[in-house]
Amino acid sequence: MTTTANHNRVLWIETQRQPLCDVPWLGTAVVLSDGSVNFCCFSNAVVGNANEASFEEIWNGRVMRRIRQTLSEQRLPPECQLLSCPIYRSDNMHYIFDRMQGPNSFKKTGAHDPHAWVRERLQRSELQVNYNEMWASGTPEVSLEFYYRGEPMVADLFVGLYHPDRRICFLPNYEDYAVPFRSGVEFSEDRVPLQFKVFEQCLDVLQAAGDYQICAALFESNSNPNLASNCYWSASKTFHVKAM
Repeated sequence: MTTTANHNRVLWIETQRQPLCDVPWLGTAVVLSDGSVNFCCFSNAVVGNANEASFEEIWNGRVMRRIRQTLSEQRLPPECQLLSCPIYRSDNMHYIFDRMQGPNSFKKTGAHDPHAWVRERLQRSELQVNYNEMWASGTPEVSLEFYYRGEPMVADLFVGLYHPDRRICFLPNYEDYAVPFRSGVEFSEDRVPLQFKVFEQCLDVLQAAGDYQICAALFESNSNPNLASNCYWSASKTFHVKAM
């Protein structure tokens, strides 16, 4: 099998626009005393009741999917069209705008690559893809191996998988939005190499023939994963799967 590698590219940033607001993906929901669930502390919209369905069912249900889709299209859904919403009232000084724009933007730092020094500390780190068969029934082995030097730091690890139809999902649970594969990963010279197995089985992921791309990226802890200025390190590889 032949793979191709691209370093320091974050594929989902290159190919997708970040949503107008990321609150409906980050889990900042409010459950009221009667079980009603508000998806955001700035909105009184009820998206479900915890006494009637599990929180997971509510959070991934029809209403929340519609809200996320609307925000992904750069529009505010009716649930957000309230003066209590800082985006609706254009409160540019609000912390949500700071998070969506990022503290490491060129406008704030004057640097086009504010984390180049971190990549220097992560030299020799690698995304590895081993695919035993070039057929859709084969078993891919995808792993990460980090080498780090310097003062200890903490970062969030993201792993995205692009399908031949350009659909992307994020591991480990195949979400449609960039959620961490591992949060708060500790890097230090005492933990070298630091290894992660991404996945070892085909499951239902590689059923279609074609080119797949997998991208792994380290981001500043608790930062917006849709901003390149928050990224410490990234690597991507392409591999081809043949039809049966």
